[in-house]
Amino acid sequence: MRSYSYSLTIRLILLSIAVLPLVLCAQKKKKQGSARNVPDSLTNYRLFEKRDVGAYRARMEFIDPYLTITPRTPAVPEADTVLRRVPVQVDMAPSMARLLDRHIEENAARTETEGYRIQIFSGASRDMAYKIREDAASMHSTHTAYAFYDRPYFKVRVGDLVSRDEADRLCRELRGTYPGAFVVPDVVKVRK
Repeated sequence: MRSYSYSLTIRLILLSIAVLPLVLCAQKKKKQGSARNVPDSLTNYRLFEKRDVGAYRARMEFIDPYLTITPRTPAVPEADTVLRRVPVQVDMAPSMARLLDRHIEENAARTETEGYRIQIFSGASRDMAYKIREDAASMHSTHTAYAFYDRPYFKVRVGDLVSRDEADRLCRELRGTYPGAFVVPDVVKVRK
């Protein structure tokens, strides 16, 4: 038993002797790095100490050979003229022009977009939903009323509004007749 405790003690002494130089070396390096107030990760990089970083700032110039914008009228108006919109001619690569034309055609063909409607009813009665839809359509002929089933309720919504401001205005109008009316995001029909 005694020999085991001696051998364990000797091992611990030898281990501490082996580890002690490593610990002292690490403390010395840490003191050297902190003396210059530089993080340890930057101690090997001396570029920031000797050169001005401001000389390497990115320039704000970009010249695209495929896109040039040239106004048809002078860009700076004379003193007696009133500022107005100036038509701009955009010269671009033919492939870009084709993509732009395709985008315009696809948007012109769209019949629906993201927008808002006003929900005025939600309940389990189908007959009540269709009655409210007819009443809303007759009272507000400028806006279309829709009745549909969204499990487990029948819902009635009014309007095809693209902006939230228009939806809020219509909602305030409808709250006089339907106090529980509120704005909901929905897919709406595009007005042509």
